[in-house]
Amino acid sequence: MADINLTPARFIMEAKHVSACFAAIGKIPPQSSFYAGLPAANEQPPSTMVDPSGSLVEELAAIFYILSAPANVIILRSFIPSLSGGLEIRLAGSQKDDNWVVISQSPDQVWDLALLTSHGQALVFISDLLELENLRAFEQSFLLDMTLDTVVALTLILEDFRLRKIQANALNLDLADIWLNPILPGALQTLANQTHVERSSYRLLMSQLSNGSTETANWSKSIDKGLKSLKKLDLLDAGRVLTLDGQSIVNAFMSAKLGLSLAALIKKGRKLKVDQCFFLRMSDTVLIGSWVLDKKGVAKTLRLTAMTSPQTLGFLEDILSS
Repeated sequence: MADINLTPARFIMEAKHVSACFAAIGKIPPQSSFYAGLPAANEQPPSTMVDPSGSLVEELAAIFYILSAPANVIILRSFIPSLSGGLEIRLAGSQKDDNWVVISQSPDQVWDLALLTSHGQALVFISDLLELENLRAFEQSFLLDMTLDTVVALTLILEDFRLRKIQANALNLDLADIWLNPILPGALQTLANQTHVERSSYRLLMSQLSNGSTETANWSKSIDKGLKSLKKLDLLDAGRVLTLDGQSIVNAFMSAKLGLSLAALIKKGRKLKVDQCFFLRMSDTVLIGSWVLDKKGVAKTLRLTAMTSPQTLGFLEDILSS
């Protein structure tokens, strides 16, 4: 495809037209579950998508050339912690310039595609998803490194406190009292053994934030190790009551109004590098969790920290520029 000056553009279309556009440039969709539901290319693109010669309009052609062989792909899954699922959005980066494509599909197979013509536009797009304006630093700066066992224990504690809060509200009890009771390993064990995971549970939330990696853990066997680790991190005291730092972390997760998981698939020669992280957006700050992956791409360690808006933008810029 010849070098041309492109302008940002957006196209909304049916799945059959996505297939038609790939076929119009002589390409096929990538081998990915994201494109698995596309029908065979049995139609021509609509007249609104082609120029007088019958070729795709320049911006649309650029979009599908990028999608057919992206240099890197950033997978974003946004959701509200009280709900399961969420919208998956993908950013595909061009191999030869700073152009990016934003692509998503609705449950009824309506596809939304946008061409961004710089890294800056891609950065603004993710920033807007997180509503990064007017953020301030977390009240207590911190950086925590957690093993998967620790993450499992923390997740079960979050679920325990979610249920404590529901019970306190039902009985008109003082919510401040829920922080004073110790963490009971037996209660966490009961939660770990549950076969049905509620839509609003933190176990489901953490699974989404880790792209499913936490579900590879043995939840029952992780509790004791995880609780000991939380004590070493000074998030639990000797009596297994949350410390002030522990309360701050738990309250941060419980007050989050938006979550965004990010998986960056970056080609390095013939190798594929994968980075995973997540963002939890509270009313005035953001928590960032960075996953350290093993050779199989499974998250094994979580680094959790709080960042200001400029720090978060710098973090995202590093990912986009990889």
